[in-house]
Amino acid sequence: MPLKINSKHSSRHNSIEELYTYKLNNCEEYYFKERYIRLIDLTRLINSMFPDTVIWALTSIERLVLMNEDDYRSNWYVIIANGSSTEFYFEYLIPEEKSPWENAYIKGVAKSLDEAKVYLIKSMHGCNGWSESEELKLYYENLC
Repeated sequence: MPLKINSKHSSRHNSIEELYTYKLNNCEEYYFKERYIRLIDLTRLINSMFPDTVIWALTSIERLVLMNEDDYRSNWYVIIANGSSTEFYFEYLIPEEKSPWENAYIKGVAKSLDEAKVYLIKSMHGCNGWSESEELKLYYENLC
């Protein structure tokens, strides 16, 4: 199932990819165009990897936020930003029972889209936001 756009954004766009495409087409700065191209690539990757897993998404200050419900106030389990043409910055929420304090995150930097795929799997698994996803379980088992 493609990323489901959070209702916060859905009044103007039908999908996260459509939102990034709109931003790409209405941006004049090369730096931001490159960022939107990479984020479109990332959303396509997520959509292809998880056809059966419900992943809600929104954008916040040019970051892609992944959640397991349609509520922008719910846990922001995975946050991804693209700071250059090749790097993706990942953060994922540490589950409460393992967290040293409330809302603690683990951060990392993937140097390519291929590496971002690995970071995505580890982030989605590590945060426990999609613990019932058979697709995620299979991807994670194949990493180990």
